[in-house]
Amino acid sequence: TDRHVRIRATRQGVEVTVDPSLPGARIRIQRRLRERFGWWPSAARPLDYLSRATFAVRRPARVRAVLVDADGWTPVAISPVLTLRPRHRR
Repeated sequence: TDRHVRIRATRQGVEVTVDPSLPGARIRIQRRLRERFGWWPSAARPLDYLSRATFAVRRPARVRAVLVDADGWTPVAISPVLTLRPRHRR
């Protein structure tokens, strides 16, 4: 089936949701690293029973979420890129 990965910013980092539901599947967060010329995995986690996962990400960063196959590496679906800007302190 056609899977869709959505990513959104939260105070602590990012939240990822997969549609249609796929509890227990592996989701991996990748960061865009200019000094390494590409996307590099930074964290992986299984989806919960609602097909969601949360990740702590330090700002600033450009990140995307990748739903991976059972081998833990082959991408099944990739989210759009999310740019996390630095927080302004008051």
